[in-house]
Amino acid sequence: MRGPYLVQWHLLRRGLFSWVIARATLAMALLLTGNPPWGDGGPVGLGVVVLTTALGLIEVERARERVLLANLGVALPNLILMLAAPALLGEIALMVLLP
Repeated sequence: MRGPYLVQWHLLRRGLFSWVIARATLAMALLLTGNPPWGDGGPVGLGVVVLTTALGLIEVERARERVLLANLGVALPNLILMLAAPALLGEIALMVLLP
């Protein structure tokens, strides 16, 4: 059955897009204040992951997709995991690749 996998990929892409937007906004704000654009890692990265997950959940509620996703078998913990995973992996990659 292909349906749930397509939904999961869509949610992962939505989480990735939200992370890119949140990270770009944070980098721009840090540049305007004269700080390094990627922050210092730890607390900034955790904040971006939380912000990205919250933005994804708000988008799901705004589009009124919560009931549809529940009917497709996507529970709330799975939804949160799929929205947070791209941000978490992206923050880990930034901490590893950038000094």
